[in-house]
Order: sequence, then structure tokens, then C-alpha cells
Amino acid sequence: MGVGPCGVCSTLASQACAGCGVVHYCGKEHQRQHWPKHRAECRPYKAVSSPHAGKFLVASRKLPAGQILMEDAPLVVGPKANSSLVCLGCHAAITQNDFHPCPECWWPLCSSQCASSPLHLPECSILAQDTKHIAPPKVLEETPRYDIILLLRCLLLRSLNPSGWETLLDMAHHSQERQQKEELQQLLSVHYLTEILKVDYDVDTVHQVKGAISTNAVEIQTNSRVRALYPTVRLLNNACVPNVHLSYGSGEVMQVRTAVPIQAGETLYICYTGTMLPLWQRRAWLTTEYHFTCDCDRCGDPTEVGTYFSNPKCPECTGLYLQPSTWLGETVWVCPICKTEQSDEEVQQDVKDWLERIKMSDVLGSSSFRQVNLLLQQAEDEFHPQHYVWTQMGQTALYQLRHNDTERGLQLRSKIWQRLLVLYSTFEPGLTRRRGMTLLETGKIMLEAAKKEYEEGDPFLPEFTLRLRPVIQYLEEAEEILSLEPKGSTLLGMAKRAQEKRVEVQEFLGRLGCTELRAE
Repeated sequence: MGVGPCGVCSTLASQACAGCGVVHYCGKEHQRQHWPKHRAECRPYKAVSSPHAGKFLVASRKLPAGQILMEDAPLVVGPKANSSLVCLGCHAAITQNDFHPCPECWWPLCSSQCASSPLHLPECSILAQDTKHIAPPKVLEETPRYDIILLLRCLLLRSLNPSGWETLLDMAHHSQERQQKEELQQLLSVHYLTEILKVDYDVDTVHQVKGAISTNAVEIQTNSRVRALYPTVRLLNNACVPNVHLSYGSGEVMQVRTAVPIQAGETLYICYTGTMLPLWQRRAWLTTEYHFTCDCDRCGDPTEVGTYFSNPKCPECTGLYLQPSTWLGETVWVCPICKTEQSDEEVQQDVKDWLERIKMSDVLGSSSFRQVNLLLQQAEDEFHPQHYVWTQMGQTALYQLRHNDTERGLQLRSKIWQRLLVLYSTFEPGLTRRRGMTLLETGKIMLEAAKKEYEEGDPFLPEFTLRLRPVIQYLEEAEEILSLEPKGSTLLGMAKRAQEKRVEVQEFLGRLGCTELRAE
């Protein structure tokens, strides 16, 4: 932890606060004396900054997996930029044509009572300045018009929550780049606020706030899918293999916890794009929406941490894959041995063609085991079982075979889940929701497959029961991970499901007389 001035007397001291590791004390007495003041500031993370990454969070001490870092309440919440009809008073989804337009501003509400909702009331008189009702949606369809609502609510922070307004102005926004690129949604929303609603803010400020929303908003589920801006979560940096996990329960408070053990001083990362996108999609999204090029360990590794998730096979060398090489902004895929090349456009087009085949298979509802297995094998032959295309085909196969409870159907589903588990554990390691759910599904299907095999055959019991050993481990770990979700999360029910399935495995082993394995 090093040394630093005592938090009370400023004497150079080597004893650091065990909670945050930031403040030092010359002895226990001064630590106890300082605690009432330090309590609110004692966090397992701290904000730092660099010219390259801006302001971001690092661990202030060594952290175990599963450590809750913060519970962050949003500054403001509002509809998604492109949203189906939602009530501005409570964010409930509107699904009937006979919705209630607000009598003042004409925006859709779920009931007349929501016209006076604290959420909608401050914005209503401003929205009512649109006397020609240009923006209020009138039909049940997705529309980009809702983008202006969160922008307006953010602007209202200046009068309703001055400290929140200062936090908002401190957020990264890239507004100049967005204007230079003439991002249509940016320009239209700012024009509507400034020219139609005549808000009392200069154009540059409105552009900055709109940019801050585009850069920092997080999509969450309340009564519908909405966006929220968080004062501290927004400082988490990006990596395509994250080390922290975001979750929320029945409310809008975001819980942030460590997914894996983290060392003191290590940067805290989430993934802005989603971990299961290929390299070019992640790069394009980060460049377009966040205006930076990712140089995380995964993106900087041409093998994507040994998975070759985006890499095509070398057409000349058996068992080798082309690797991306970027020069002056142009990416070419090159074999490290024979130097065979493919352009980025060719690689992406091959993937698009295959995704179209998968989509057509899904649309046609081809649930025949033979057809699904054939397409899955073809995807593996064309790419490999850890490639992006194979994962898409694997997920489609799981859906199409979801009712196939034959022995071979269960075995194939089990094989797919086990392969996905390996990949998810690489890209979202540790105590993450995706791993927890995948462990649960893998354990469930392996149990079903084992029961079917036992019912329809005469398996060699010692080998058969040993194959059930990982099932118990999967379900135990699934229960551990999913039980970490905050109060109100639907995934807490999945933790109970994992527990029930684990008991079911143990009872099954008990019927087989495998007391030793069951005890483990």
C-alpha cells in the first residue's frame, strides 16, 4: 500500500485503510477518530485519469471475485432513442391504440393519472411548446422521436438537480466529432429542442448533453426498456473481456461487482459493445459511438485470446487461421505461415452469407435433427467450433431442438451448451450472469441426457456416474453466481432452480447407489 500522510495528523504513515487502501493512519486511534468522516469516502475503487483514456476507475485495493463495488442510482432515466410507445409518466409499454395522450403536450400516456406524474410533470409544459404536435407519436410503432425525451430530462437537471447537472457536464461527449460527422439523430434532436421547443440553452450545450447521452447511457429494463445515465458507472472503461459485472434488480439502481479477482491499481472494465460480436463489429461500434479504437488484451491479440473467434481458416494450411493485420486503417487477414491473404471485406462477406443461411433456417423452422445437425457440422467445417458463426448456429440449433428430447437430440444440445460454456468463460470469465445461466442450462441438459441414456440403455455405471460429476459442479457454481444478483432480480429464481436441479442430480445418483460421488 506504500506510505502517505495520516488522515488526522498528516504524519507520514504506512498503515492504510483496509477498506479503500487510499487513506493512511499513524495508528488505530486516529483511524477510529477519522472513521465518521471517512465512512462516506471509503470505497474499493478510486478515479484516476490519463491523457489517453480520460477519467476512469481502478481498484483501490486487492479485490476478491464477487465484491460489490457500488450501487449507483441514475441521474436521469428516459426512453430509448428508438422506442415503441411508452408512457412518459411511468415508462410502461403502451400496446393499445386507444392510449391516453397528455392533455397538455399530447405525448402518449398509459392513463390520465400519469399526466401529473413527477416524472412527466417538469417536461410537460416544455413539450407543449410544440403546438403543431410534430413530435408526439400517434401510432403503435417504433420511432426515433423518443430520443428528445431523455435529452430534455437531462437539460432539466440544471434547475432540478444542480449537482447532477455538474456531473452531466463532466461526462465524455465527443459532441464536436458527432457534429462534424453530421450524425443525423444528434442533429435532429438538437434542432427540435432548440428551434421547436425553444429551450433556454445555447446550441453547444445541447449538443454536449446529447453527446453525453450517446456516450454514457446504459439500457436497462424497468416497466419497459429505457436508458439511464449513472454518475459513477459512466467512469468504467471498456475491455472486450470485462472484469466487473453490471446488474440491477426491481428498481433502477445499478449494482457493480467484481467478476474475477482484481489487483490493487488494476483498471475496472465493462464491455461497451457486448462480448459476443466479431472483431470488426466491435471496432466499428466503438469507433462510431464512442470515438476510440479499442486496444484491450483481446482486440490487441490476433487470436482473440486463443479462440480465433473472428478468424477465417487458412485455405492452404490445415489447422491454421488467418490473422488480422491493420496498416493505415486498412485490415487484411494473413496466414502467419504461408502468407495467404483475404481482405476484410471478403472475410465479413463470408460471415454475412452464413448468417443469412442461419436466418433462413430459423425462419423456415427447420427443427429436424438431421437438418440442424448437418448445418451445424457445415458451420464447423467452414469455420471452427469457437468461431462467431458457429456460436450463432449453435444458439439457433438450441432453439430449434428445444423440444427434441430424443437421446441424440439431448446429446447434441448438451454438446453445444458445453462448447458455449468454454467460450463464454473466456470472454465473460468469473461470476457473470451469462456464465451463471450457461452453467445452469448445461447442467440441466446434461442431467436430462444422462437420464434418457439410463432409461433407454444399460450404461456402464462407474463410467456413467463419473460423467455426472461435472453436472453437480456446474449447478453448484450456477447457484453461487445467480444468487449474487440484487434483490428483485428475476435471476434469483434461477439460483433456486439451480439448487433444485443439483438436488435432483444427487437423488438420481442415490438411486444408482453412488453414495461416494453424491457426498462430494
